[in-house]
Amino acid sequence: MYNLLKDATVEKGDRSMCKILVISPYDGLKNLILEVNKELKKDMDVYVGNLYDGLAIAKSLDHRNYDVIISRGATAKLLQRHLSIPVMEIQLTGYDILRTLTLLQGFSGKIGMMSYLNTIPGANAIGKLLNMNITFYPIHTEAEIKGQIKRASEEGVQIIIGDVISTNTAANFGIQGILITSGKEAIIETITNVENLVYYIEKEKNRLSKIRTTFEFINEGVLFFDEYETCIYVNEKAKKQFPLINETELLTVQKLVEMEPRLTKLFENKETEGTTHIEVEMNDKMFRWTYVSFADDDVDGFALLLKVEKKKEVVAQQETIAYFHFNSLVATSEKMKELLNVAKRISTSELPILIYGEPGAGKESIAQAIHNNSTCHEGPYVFVNCEAYSETQLESELFGYGNKQIGAIERATGGTLFIDAIGAMPYSLQGKLLQVVTTNQVHRQHSNEKTPVNVRLIVAHRHSIETLVQEGKFREDLYHELHGYLLHVPPLRERMEDIDDLVRIIIASSHVSLGKQISGMRPTVLKELKRLSWPGNIQQLKHVVEKMCFMSRGPFIEYDEVKSVLKKLQAENEEEEKNNTLLIGNKTLQEIEEEVIKSVLIQEDYNQSKVAERLGINRSTLWRKMKELN
Repeated sequence: MYNLLKDATVEKGDRSMCKILVISPYDGLKNLILEVNKELKKDMDVYVGNLYDGLAIAKSLDHRNYDVIISRGATAKLLQRHLSIPVMEIQLTGYDILRTLTLLQGFSGKIGMMSYLNTIPGANAIGKLLNMNITFYPIHTEAEIKGQIKRASEEGVQIIIGDVISTNTAANFGIQGILITSGKEAIIETITNVENLVYYIEKEKNRLSKIRTTFEFINEGVLFFDEYETCIYVNEKAKKQFPLINETELLTVQKLVEMEPRLTKLFENKETEGTTHIEVEMNDKMFRWTYVSFADDDVDGFALLLKVEKKKEVVAQQETIAYFHFNSLVATSEKMKELLNVAKRISTSELPILIYGEPGAGKESIAQAIHNNSTCHEGPYVFVNCEAYSETQLESELFGYGNKQIGAIERATGGTLFIDAIGAMPYSLQGKLLQVVTTNQVHRQHSNEKTPVNVRLIVAHRHSIETLVQEGKFREDLYHELHGYLLHVPPLRERMEDIDDLVRIIIASSHVSLGKQISGMRPTVLKELKRLSWPGNIQQLKHVVEKMCFMSRGPFIEYDEVKSVLKKLQAENEEEEKNNTLLIGNKTLQEIEEEVIKSVLIQEDYNQSKVAERLGINRSTLWRKMKELN
């Protein structure tokens, strides 16, 4: 719309007095901008919204008459194409790129960088200075991102450095995304440039605000298109009258015709000045479209006016999504490499999979990766944790309830159902699940009908189900049905080689949520982390590193900054080891034997074959001793 209001006259004014809207693609940038503005004290509102979410926020705030918008990356470029007021992009500086590459220096996997062409020369030079081999995937527009990410996935890239949309898209392909965050210097420079820009466009901005406000009050839908046949403005009336207009997609004449092919006639004589109209009947409504060309030589494009009798609402349904792929899982240690190799091989089978692992070890991550590598990867992925529900709630959640509720098993048909803490499933429900597994039919509560289902089943528990079978707490027939393949996820204490890369990824993720610019962790801190046993596994590590990021002033997590956290962890670790230490005292031989067996059972995750091997006895002897010791 800005090119519709060209005016050669520019009024003088105070360059420091302008109203700024900031659309931040991620939370961390918002926090940093607010911190900078504590000193600058500019008239500024900051919101978080990436791509079309950001565009929707900007449009919804149009009535506040902002002078300019500040944003970053693909979101800034999208806003520039769609909005009438100026959009200033926060440019990436060499320091921003250097900080991110420093964090990844020494990473063992393949690194890729996706960015617009003007960023790559600087990044390439910095990469060479750091002696890092980086594969570059240049783009011109966000439409190219998916194809380039797919190419990166096929070339074995494990980490993609880029902006918010690049890193989010990378996650869908199983590639870890690391965001290049902006620093204070770039933000201050952008605000200075904004004030200079607003000085020259204040009069045009005020006129545009009045026109757009008028459009919101007229009784017709209004859509403006530029010379490239791309929609640059849609009023609220048009969105309500024609619900196929999707704010998450770029609207063009081509897309409009795809939505309603009968509109082709409206654009057949679009070079002719004046107006053309067409009436289209759709879903019991009459849509009257009017094409208005612009005759002014200084104005390019055209407008569409829309009138309709009533509005129609569209409700979208969300599906559960599996985010993890095998490429996105850290596997530097031999145990994890072996686990992922086995998991990849069995992922294409249709047999059920039983996963053992301690809480926080990553059982669901493995399940998601198996789903995404399976033949049913295009189907839904549904997750149910048996410990999160009462018996009645779990029955409804799994199997459904009459005509009111579709259960998780039906929702997962054509895809994967992952049931965690399967050992906590009440005995009464185990029989119903066995019936589903053996008949491929589900029977809802309070219903006489049985519904056919086709579900890939993955179940998990913290320790061996076989022990629960022997104790009479789990059905033996269901156990054998679920035991198609068996996977053991090693605890973090048995895969310490993975901590380096896990810490890097957690730090990179904290940039988005905390607004930090941390380039890594000092070796002294990392060394202390590797000395701990991590009973909470990866989840515990994640919480600890995120806390350290919050405490750190950057650019590195220093030992003195997080000393209190480390001391607390060390004390907890010593207490844990003390509790697990075998104390002989005045115990009898039978009591010592019982304690040894219990300790080894816990250490081997209740795998009786491994326990028997470590104790130097056969499984039948172990079973007899366990029975004697109750």
